[in-house]
Amino acid sequence: MGGAHLAASGLFLWSLVCTTLAACAGRSNPFLALLAARAGLGLAQSCIMPAAAALAARWFPADTRSRLTSIVYSCYSLGTVAGLAATPLVAEVVGWGPTFAVFGVFGMAAAAASSLSLPDERRFAASSAQRQPAAGGGALRLGREARLHLLLLIFT
Repeated sequence: MGGAHLAASGLFLWSLVCTTLAACAGRSNPFLALLAARAGLGLAQSCIMPAAAALAARWFPADTRSRLTSIVYSCYSLGTVAGLAATPLVAEVVGWGPTFAVFGVFGMAAAAASSLSLPDERRFAASSAQRQPAAGGGALRLGREARLHLLLLIFT
């Protein structure tokens, strides 16, 4: 599957579970429904950071890897802060229940866009095996666009 698509799959699953959170209140036992939803969120979220670390090790040259990895991790935290800031604004307009659906649909769209636009790691692995390792320790030298897609994926 590859790290990029694993992270996109985790984001998609997380967003899918997020869209179901509003329905938890209407269940006969909302506590169990929320507990199951929270377990699903944790499971989906657990693959994003390891995938980001694996991608950083493969995609970023050694001389800039630490700086770029810290930017990726910072975007992950900034996404949380942005979500905390935006949630009350969205909830005021659409209500608390549909807010989960709004963020879930946005996350699924971001995951789909990222999955479709991130480079195919198998193609890079095959082409890098045929050439000499890059000066940056054999890391894939991806363009600015691929790095921005990775940041978008982690930020959302």
